[in-house]
Amino acid sequence: MTATSPAGRSSPWQHVWIHTASVLTVATVIASWFLRQPGYAPLRAVGPLLGLSAILLMFLPIMTLRKHGDAEPGGSYMESTRVVERGPFAIVRHPQYLGYILLCGTFALTSQHWLIIALAMLATFCFSMHAVREERLLVAKFGKEYLAYMARVPRFNIVRGVLRVLRQ
Repeated sequence: MTATSPAGRSSPWQHVWIHTASVLTVATVIASWFLRQPGYAPLRAVGPLLGLSAILLMFLPIMTLRKHGDAEPGGSYMESTRVVERGPFAIVRHPQYLGYILLCGTFALTSQHWLIIALAMLATFCFSMHAVREERLLVAKFGKEYLAYMARVPRFNIVRGVLRVLRQ
């Protein structure tokens, strides 16, 4: 989906949440290389597992949208012309953003430094705010179809999403 307002106007502030989240994510990764703190080893061990999930969620949506999103030939995968409810989009509405959130969580768990945890939390907040903004644009673009999708599929709750898929 292109990030223009429903009226088609572009705003300099339209990308503030996603750009801020991106900068915070990069800062989280870089700072975690330098800031380590003795911490709880079992949490540190969970970090890489979270990281593997993050990588899947960051890249699988690209392939799914390219295959099922019916974007214009030569256009971006994000300019989907249909609501896609397959693959990771059957589990959560924003799998790519969830992937980036989990990536931040990976570095927060492995470093266990207060600054990394704070950066990860701020990035999570910004990704969440961007998802809410994007959903308004998607409702304007797809209408009732996207509203129905929102009612079925959770925004980020992957456990709820997996359970929903398993029940089907």
